[in-house]
Amino acid sequence: MSITIREIAKLANVSIGTVSRVLNNKETGYTEETKAKVLDVVKRYDYIPNSAARALSTQSTKTLGCIIPDICNPFFPELARGIEDMAGSHGYHIFLCNTDLDAQKEESYVYTLLERQVDGLLFASSTATTPKNITRIQKVNKPIILLDACMHDEAIPHVYIDNCFGVYTATKHLIEKGHTSIAFITGSMNLSTSKERLRGYKMALEEAGLPIQEQLIIEGDYTVESGFRAMELLHLQSYTGLIASNDLMAYGVYKYARTQGICIPEDLSVIGFDNLSFSQIIDPPLTTVSQPAYELGQYAAEMLIKCLQGMDTPSYHLYKPTLIVRESVK
Repeated sequence: MSITIREIAKLANVSIGTVSRVLNNKETGYTEETKAKVLDVVKRYDYIPNSAARALSTQSTKTLGCIIPDICNPFFPELARGIEDMAGSHGYHIFLCNTDLDAQKEESYVYTLLERQVDGLLFASSTATTPKNITRIQKVNKPIILLDACMHDEAIPHVYIDNCFGVYTATKHLIEKGHTSIAFITGSMNLSTSKERLRGYKMALEEAGLPIQEQLIIEGDYTVESGFRAMELLHLQSYTGLIASNDLMAYGVYKYARTQGICIPEDLSVIGFDNLSFSQIIDPPLTTVSQPAYELGQYAAEMLIKCLQGMDTPSYHLYKPTLIVRESVK
């Protein structure tokens, strides 16, 4: 059985209240010498605090919930790492939940996180039940930050990427290189992120006076496999450039091209979105839109912690992605 606070107080020859103030990082009520004595006992006896009891006394569990849609997509682990690093620097721990874009899993995780009394939530997933789940969180007065524009609600603080601008820049780059027939593989069209990226593609074509060819727009789901399947659907179409809504689908394009003897960029120019670490080492290195996943996670976690501390925070923060030019465009 773990040592108790009462026993720590006796061994350190201080009051129970002093031990409580030291363990809860209060700034006053003890000297540095007293703090050292208490922490020495804590270390020697491997004291493990009762988080439930601490939560009752402090009204805080020092935990945050983070809900993401796909742990297999390298963008989201990088996002989560930024959240965890920032949270850890402020003494918070993270409960990371992966929904696989499954509405039932998302709802279950929301219940579990609220049951565990997390202090706040960071929400990057998006399913048909997301609005209802967010309403449930708000009803119990838990602060929430939306990530990567998982849904549009101006009343909720959000941190996101300018997805429209990112794909607009990529499409414009292909047009400037002389491409007039450009295919586009979208993400799942029930996501606002996917809709914004498609909007950027169409905006660039319209601005250049090029027709929007619906047969060149194929819906994917942000996986390598869907990039490959999209290429199978495009095989009878004529085009010289292609934009995939994320790097994973661009890898699917590369895979299909190899099976069909299509040379990139000689026969087909390809641009991705995310700037994953693998994109600079595949052959040829992939031109892609870079979005700062780690920084986005850090900023969102800091924003949530400031909310918990009662500090003023902006209602949103928008990151502008940049085009990383490599060797996949002719």
